[in-house]
Amino acid sequence: MPSIALISDIHANLPALEAVATSLRSRHPDAVYVLGDIVNGCAWPAETVDFLVASGWPMLTGNHDDAVGQLGTPRMEPRFGDRERYAQLWWTRSRLSPRHEQILADLPFEFPLSFDDAPPVRVFGGQQGQHL
Repeated sequence: MPSIALISDIHANLPALEAVATSLRSRHPDAVYVLGDIVNGCAWPAETVDFLVASGWPMLTGNHDDAVGQLGTPRMEPRFGDRERYAQLWWTRSRLSPRHEQILADLPFEFPLSFDDAPPVRVFGGQQGQHL
């Protein structure tokens, strides 16, 4: 049976993500999956997205990623229009390039995992409508 690592709730904390990646390299999992909440929370949203893309680890979107992606779009929840209350979301969005925004927008909310000699598993990130 393969060994897998599931990580989530990174919240743009690049130094913590780098420490986790170092630990994972020493453990040699067969696969690493990122289960969302990649951005929004710390100071490195773009750098965190870049690090994860470079890692090649499959990623899901989390509720924070989806909330940031909603800003300024027709699907934005009305409450996110309160820029004072949701300043962190807006700040995070301002630090992402269009390329980063597209990467996050293209992430699925779920995906199936299957491995030999193990039952299939479906993993989920944050679901639309379940925000902050």
